[in-house]
Amino acid sequence: GPPAREPLAAKLQIDQRAKLDHCREHLQFAGEDVTIWTFAASTKRQAKGFGALVNYFVSKQRVGLVEMEAYSVYVVPPEPAFLE
Repeated sequence: GPPAREPLAAKLQIDQRAKLDHCREHLQFAGEDVTIWTFAASTKRQAKGFGALVNYFVSKQRVGLVEMEAYSVYVVPPEPAFLE
């Protein structure tokens, strides 16, 4: 059968950023090994931080990147230009 999957970390440390095109290329390359989640803040404090993070990525035209041994997680701002 397929190899065991490493569980998603309880807390993601977004310590890298990447160009949106890199994310799109990785998405196409991964094929059916892709999972998409929607992240949202659950408190006002989190909403402020998440909003600042989204604004930063949009202003730099970048996405967040968390690379683990078995997978990569791209944090894509919920903006129309990034979701096309």
